[in-house]
Amino acid sequence: MLTHRMLLDTASLSHKYKVDAPRAIRGWRAGKSDSEIAAEMGSSVKRIRLMREEIKAAHIEVRRLTRHLEASLLALKNQ
Repeated sequence: MLTHRMLLDTASLSHKYKVDAPRAIRGWRAGKSDSEIAAEMGSSVKRIRLMREEIKAAHIEVRRLTRHLEASLLALKNQ
């Protein structure tokens, strides 16, 4: 089974956006807003939002691939 961790490299996200990606993710999970996280990390809100959008896109891609893989396996099983 695919997970978001397979497609999400937090080290490269941290380097790309120059923020601590795992810390931002923990903040979102704790219910903090983008502006709160940006203020805590000394970054811009725009940079945090861009990173969040990239993470969201990766999550959507994992869900799409998972559904496609499950459908393919089901088709093979029914043959």
